[in-house]
Amino acid sequence: MKQTAIVKEVVGDSAILLVKRQTMCDGCHKESGCGGCAQMLEVTVKNTLNATVGDSVTIETPGATVIGVAALVFLLPLILSFVAYGIAALLTEHTLYRTLAALITPALAYAVIAIAVRKSKKTLTVEMVDIHS
Repeated sequence: MKQTAIVKEVVGDSAILLVKRQTMCDGCHKESGCGGCAQMLEVTVKNTLNATVGDSVTIETPGATVIGVAALVFLLPLILSFVAYGIAALLTEHTLYRTLAALITPALAYAVIAIAVRKSKKTLTVEMVDIHS
């Protein structure tokens, strides 16, 4: 996945970039009427192109990585929700317990994912691939 970013600051051999958050609003023509489109993220990358403050650069994240993160964050809690409902259905006939199991499981999954991400030493690989001075 490629995106355009602006160099905000250069620190040693790294650059701090401002990247417009890509959301499902990308095709929206309201231009941040809801506030979601205007969000900027700061990303620190190795300054392999010797970019300077104010430069526009193209950054790239491997597509497989993006898909993997999306699957982890969106699909895993959904799948676990169905599994929890199925297990609850085997254990009880009360619809309330089944529903609670299906609703609580995604929240627990998100908590576990958040803790795992914080403890993980791995970072999302982002690199500069082109510079537009």
